[in-house]
Amino acid sequence: MAFTDAQKAKIRRYLGYPDVFRYANTRLESAIEVIGGRAEVQTLVEADLTALDAIDAKLSSAASSQGGIKRVDDIEFYQGQVVSQIQSDGRRIVGRLSITFGVPIEGDYFGSGGYLGDGWSRKQTQYGGMFNLG
Repeated sequence: MAFTDAQKAKIRRYLGYPDVFRYANTRLESAIEVIGGRAEVQTLVEADLTALDAIDAKLSSAASSQGGIKRVDDIEFYQGQVVSQIQSDGRRIVGRLSITFGVPIEGDYFGSGGYLGDGWSRKQTQYGGMFNLG
């Protein structure tokens, strides 16, 4: 059993890796193949992906109705913490994926920062940036 292409795309996306230039993410791509060959671990990852999809849908729903009326009979308003709690739940599960695949979270899917670049392209991970030669 192996991950489908759609599942692989979701894994990359939730962990914050771009779907292009996959050759640069050999650690993640290799981990996807290894874990896809272990049915018991793949089942856990699939459950996490399902949970993340549900959280993403819940977040979209809460964000679009935040500040609106939740219930007419009592006129109960959404709390500002609803969205942040949903984001926190998503980040917790993304953290589990990170542990399972043995790769760092490269971008915050449940945040608003977008893709911030590759860990290996940052100055501190470059050859000259790792050592103080002066």
